[in-house]
Amino acid sequence: MFTRDFPESLYHWRVIEIVHLVSFAIRIFPVVVSDNWKLIEYSLPNYRATQLFDLDADPRETANLAACPTHCEKLAEMRAKLFDSRDRSGDLTHRHGKTYWSHWQG
Repeated sequence: MFTRDFPESLYHWRVIEIVHLVSFAIRIFPVVVSDNWKLIEYSLPNYRATQLFDLDADPRETANLAACPTHCEKLAEMRAKLFDSRDRSGDLTHRHGKTYWSHWQG
């Protein structure tokens, strides 16, 4: 239903519904899952957040390890995979991809 206007890499993205009073918006954020680790990068104008989860130790995704110094190498590795996915899928040439990545400054 919503996929017709989104890039092919949408299959690796998380769709977040945001409801505020009467307004409704759909935000799309890239997700990378590799070797039982999961990276989610939220990026909007004036807002940026990163989530990194060890799915073996935390299958319910309750402990965000993105700011943990002992996981900085894993974070860099997962971001490299995110950028690779972005480049292979052509996100930078798609209007929704351009919008998302224009706010991302990592």
